[in-house]
Amino acid sequence: MYFPLVCCQDASAVDAEDSEVASGSSSKSYGGSSTSSVPVEGDQPSGCEQAWPYCFFCGERAWAKGGNHKWRRVFLLDDGCMQEHDGRSVPFYSATWTNDGFIVRGTFSPLLGDIKPDTKTIRKLLRDEKVPIQGEEDRHYLDTIDPPSSTGQLSKQ
Repeated sequence: MYFPLVCCQDASAVDAEDSEVASGSSSKSYGGSSTSSVPVEGDQPSGCEQAWPYCFFCGERAWAKGGNHKWRRVFLLDDGCMQEHDGRSVPFYSATWTNDGFIVRGTFSPLLGDIKPDTKTIRKLLRDEKVPIQGEEDRHYLDTIDPPSSTGQLSKQ
């Protein structure tokens, strides 16, 4: 059963640099009922597999773990909807990606730990945990998007 996602975290709260908006004290309203998001210590996931309350928006890029347990960059197609999972309502997001020349579609939920925002913090977790990445293009993106800090390096003149 699908319920429209009525309200989520305010888009104006998104940090332009990192766009991490998860908060243990945020309040979300789905289909007219108001519920508090699941509290997570420290507002950041400590691992790639950790469930993490996060609100995504249509058109965003994210990292999602597929059925083959490999992570890939995906493009979000909607603002989410509520679905039943193990007797509870959880938000799911539809996303698309390209695999071997085919456009593939799937659904993912941050409360199941299978989708994370494409932020510097999450990319660092993916690299540090050496999770399997689906596709050479996504692997290259992950390896090159965040250049190493220049702290302590001599500048060439």
